[in-house]
Amino acid sequence: TLFRSIIMQHGPLTNYYQIGLGILALCLQDVAVDLCPVLDAGSNFMHGDNFSVDTGAVMVLGLTCVRRQSGLTYHRKRVVEQNLRFLVKTILRYKQSSGEIGR
Repeated sequence: TLFRSIIMQHGPLTNYYQIGLGILALCLQDVAVDLCPVLDAGSNFMHGDNFSVDTGAVMVLGLTCVRRQSGLTYHRKRVVEQNLRFLVKTILRYKQSSGEIGR
C-alpha cells in the first residue's frame, strides 16, 4: 500500500513529497484515503533532519483535499486540521523578509 513503509519503518522510503502527491491524486479522484499511518505515526513530515518547504506544501494540498471530503469523522478531521496547522506554521518559519518562502 501507499503507506506500508511508514507503518513498517516509521517513515516513507523516499520522502513525504511522494506521499503528499499520492494523497492528493487519490483524493481528487474521490478515493477515500486512510491517513492513519501518516498522521497517527506522530509524523513531523521530516526527511532525516531536514524540512522541505515544497514537500510541506504538497502535503498541505493533499491534506486540504482530504479535509474537504465528506464522510470524514470528527476525530479524523481534527487530526488532519492539526497536521495542516503544523505544516503551515512550519512553512511560514521559512518566509524571508522579501516575502519569498524557502532558503
